[in-house]
Amino acid sequence: MWGCRRVVRIILFYKFVTIIIYYCAMRILDGLVLRKLCGEYIVTGDALSRIDFCKVVSLNETAAYLWEALQGRDFVPEDMAALLTARYDVDEARALEDARTLVKSWQEAGLVAE
Repeated sequence: MWGCRRVVRIILFYKFVTIIIYYCAMRILDGLVLRKLCGEYIVTGDALSRIDFCKVVSLNETAAYLWEALQGRDFVPEDMAALLTARYDVDEARALEDARTLVKSWQEAGLVAE
């Protein structure tokens, strides 16, 4: 938490207890490139020698839009949700839920770092 560049605090009230959830800003890892191959969005290394064909990450059009908008800058799920609500007809709560789900999948795939 102390090494974070930006922290967003969300306070939830549950039975008179305050729970604070911190999100550290994250960034897409350097050296990863979004490519469109045969109509599919694929995340690869910046050179063919870095591509691990055993681990290919495919993104849908919406995730690719977020990738391109966020590449090279720090972001939190709220930033992603703002991009989604600005571009698509989606309410803020649903956009934030979808953004958190996408962040989790990117973290599990090793595409982002805090």
